[in-house]
Amino acid sequence: MGMVSRNICDALEVPKKQRKEMTVWNEIEVKQFLSSAKDNKYYELFYLALFTGMRRSELLALRWQDIDLDLGKIHVTRGLQQLKDSSLIFTQPKTEKSRRAISLPPSATLVLKDYRSRKTLEQALKGKTLNDSDLYSPGITVNPSGQIL
Repeated sequence: MGMVSRNICDALEVPKKQRKEMTVWNEIEVKQFLSSAKDNKYYELFYLALFTGMRRSELLALRWQDIDLDLGKIHVTRGLQQLKDSSLIFTQPKTEKSRRAISLPPSATLVLKDYRSRKTLEQALKGKTLNDSDLYSPGITVNPSGQIL
């Protein structure tokens, strides 16, 4: 309305955003965590998170076809997102850099091979087979129509 001759906000100095220093676990802390999580049903998921740096949504969306145990690689091709109504959907990575291949350390490959063997046996006892399109993540299942249970 032309009543103020200048914008007083121009005189303000906006404080700079303080970045927190990221803290990471040392080798002893990682070993302690893994030994205490050994009997947890999410142990393999924790192991992958620690040794790959993958995001939670990426880990939960992994299928067996995304894991190459022979070459020791994981191919990140999608994520799992929870909507406001609590339903879950698979999403594409936001950027091209997010769509990537991650090399696994030999120890992670061994953990995954052991887990795959156990899952194959578990499915066989139920009279089913473990498919490459099955989710890797423990505790999450998808029905034939693609709905997450």
